[in-house]
Amino acid sequence: MAKQRVCYTMTKVPDHYVSIVRVPEATTLYPGQMVVADSIDAGIPDNFQVRVPSAPTADNIKKEIVGIVVNGGFETLTDGRRPDGQPDYSQYEFVAGDFATIVWLLPKVMVYISDDCVTDGGNVDAGSFITPTATSMTPTGTDTEPAAGAMKSYCKIMCKKTTRSGGQFGAGFIEGSVCEVVNQ
Repeated sequence: MAKQRVCYTMTKVPDHYVSIVRVPEATTLYPGQMVVADSIDAGIPDNFQVRVPSAPTADNIKKEIVGIVVNGGFETLTDGRRPDGQPDYSQYEFVAGDFATIVWLLPKVMVYISDDCVTDGGNVDAGSFITPTATSMTPTGTDTEPAAGAMKSYCKIMCKKTTRSGGQFGAGFIEGSVCEVVNQ
C-alpha cells in the first residue's frame, strides 16, 4: 500500500511558529519530514521570509530547532493535476520549486504525525519519541528519550490516533501519533 503521509498541528500555533520553505532542486519534501531552515532563500528577489530547507546534521540537531513539514493544502499532484474532492495522502508531495509550510518544533506544540512519515513509526506507542535524524529529513521513532544535549527539539508521543484518509470512497484510515514537542 502507498505511504499515507499526514502531518498537522493539533493546537493553534502563533504565526511566528510557522515558516515557508522553497524546495531545492533534486529534492522532494513530504509531510512529516523534519528540516533545518536557518537561511533565507537568496534566489527570490526582496525575500525576507521564504527559507531554504536541508536535512539535519549530527551537529545542528544539537543546536537548532527543526521545522516539520505540514499538510498545508494540496498543491499539484505528480501528474500535474490539482485534486478535487477527498484528498489522497499517498500522492501528497512538494517537488523542486514548490513552497511548503513548516512549523517550528517549539515547546508544547501538539502535532499529529502519521506512522508512514516516520522510520519505525508503526513500532512506537504512547510514551515513545519521534526524533530528527542526522543526514535525513525522515524522522525516526524510538522508545528511548534522547540524551540531554543530543538534540534541541523532538516529539514525545502522547497517544496513537486513527485519522480518516478520504480517497475516492472515504473509507480508509491512517494510523499515527499525537505528539507534544519537547525542547532541551
